[in-house]
Amino acid sequence: MKHTHDKIAIVTGASRGIGLSIAFELASMGYWLGISSRTESDIKTVSESVLKKYPEIKIITGAFDLSDSGKAKEFAEQVSDEYGFVSVLINNAGQYISGTSGLSSEKLEDMMNINFKSAAYLSQSVIPGMKKNKSGYIINISSICGVEAFPDVGGYVASKFALTGYSDSLAQELEPHGIKVTAICPGWVNTRMSENSRLKPEEMIQPEDIAKSVRYLLEIGKTAFIRKIVINSK
Repeated sequence: MKHTHDKIAIVTGASRGIGLSIAFELASMGYWLGISSRTESDIKTVSESVLKKYPEIKIITGAFDLSDSGKAKEFAEQVSDEYGFVSVLINNAGQYISGTSGLSSEKLEDMMNINFKSAAYLSQSVIPGMKKNKSGYIINISSICGVEAFPDVGGYVASKFALTGYSDSLAQELEPHGIKVTAICPGWVNTRMSENSRLKPEEMIQPEDIAKSVRYLLEIGKTAFIRKIVINSK
C-alpha cells in the first residue's frame, strides 16, 4: 500500500557524521526519509534511532554503492513510488583520500565516483519529478576544497570542485523551473573524515551546524536562491 506525504527527502551517506545529523534535522521538520549508506546494518541502526525519537515519520533505507548509477536510480524510484514526490535531495555521501601527484588512478576514480558522479546520478533521478511539481531542493554537501585548492589533496579537491561546479550549473538551469540547488562548502567538520586535522574536535565545525544550514535553506522564501554557502572552521 502506498503512503503519500508532502515532505519527502533523500539523504545519502546518512549512517554517521553530517548525513546522520541532517537525517535527524529533517525528521524534526516532519520529512519522511529515504536514507542510504554502503552498509545495511549501519543504515538500519540509524533508521531505528530516528524513528525512536520521531515515531510519526516513515523511513526507507538503502544499502548500496552510490557510484552504481542503476542502484541510485532504483533507490530514488523506490522512495518516489512508495511515498510520492521527492521534494528534497541531500547529496552528502563522500570519500576523502589524500594525494595529488602520487594518487593512484584507482583512488582518484573512487573519489570522483562517490564525491561527484553519485550526486549527478541521484539529481538526474529526482529532477523530472521536481520539474513536474515546479518545486524542489537539491543540496550538495561539498567542501572548502570545492572552492579553494590545497596541497597534497589534489584528487579530493578535483572531485569537490567538480561537485561545486556541477551544482552551480544545475542551479542556473533549474531556477526557471522553481527548483533550488545549493552547494554547502564547509571547512573541517568534526567527523571521522577529519581525524588527521590539526584542529581539536571542539575547534571544528560540528555536523549539527551543517544540519542547521540545511534547515535554513529549506525555510527561506521561494524567491530566495542561494547557490553556495562557504562555512569556515576556526
